[in-house]
Amino acid sequence: MKGNDPRPCRGLSTLPPGFAYRILDRSGERMSDGHLTPILPDGMACFEAGDRQLVLMRNHEIHIGPAADQALAYDPQRGGGVTRLVLDKQSGALVSSNLVLTGTSRNCAGGPSPWGWLSCEEIDEPGHGYVFLCDPSSSTLQPPQILPDLGRFKHEAAAVDVLQQVTYLTKTTHEV
Repeated sequence: MKGNDPRPCRGLSTLPPGFAYRILDRSGERMSDGHLTPILPDGMACFEAGDRQLVLMRNHEIHIGPAADQALAYDPQRGGGVTRLVLDKQSGALVSSNLVLTGTSRNCAGGPSPWGWLSCEEIDEPGHGYVFLCDPSSSTLQPPQILPDLGRFKHEAAAVDVLQQVTYLTKTTHEV
């Protein structure tokens, strides 16, 4: 299904019987905040947003820029970042969409946390390779919030163990 259109999409994916999918947006389409939906969606997680809505936080694994908004970009030469999709919990319909983070590079898997979405840069070039905290309740682009205590390397994913008060991070490597 595309957006709020209940008709099934044919030929984009093969699913087992009883499963269905819905296209919420497409790269290049304008989001509610006026920015274009970036290419290369990657890691994502869903957050509760009250009784009637869900928020899908989604990374975009773009390496080279330019950033969508130069003023709030972490690095104006990089086009990676995070988008936020607000969904109606009952119908799954898209309510609104916006950019939350821009100017990062190769935002990969990331992970949910009690504090928000952890967006991981899968790169260790100078000035990059960080984990950024993104607020699922933010309906506008936010200044980047780096979590320097989580290190600087080719981050893949993050998982938070609240009981043990530990954040686990994975690293991308091609070493054998």
